[in-house]
Amino acid sequence: MHTLSFEQDLQQEIETLRHENNRLQRENYTLKKRLERANRIIGHLQILVRRYS
Repeated sequence: MHTLSFEQDLQQEIETLRHENNRLQRENYTLKKRLERANRIIGHLQILVRRYS
């Protein structure tokens, strides 16, 4: 009986970690896209600064 409970606990922990992993992967993707956009904006601003200074 103890073993079954232990296995169920492990299974639940695995499921929880899977969900957390999925959430973090989505968040990571979002942050990467925001970083790419910020870097493009910085690149454009640097061009403007060079052009008008």
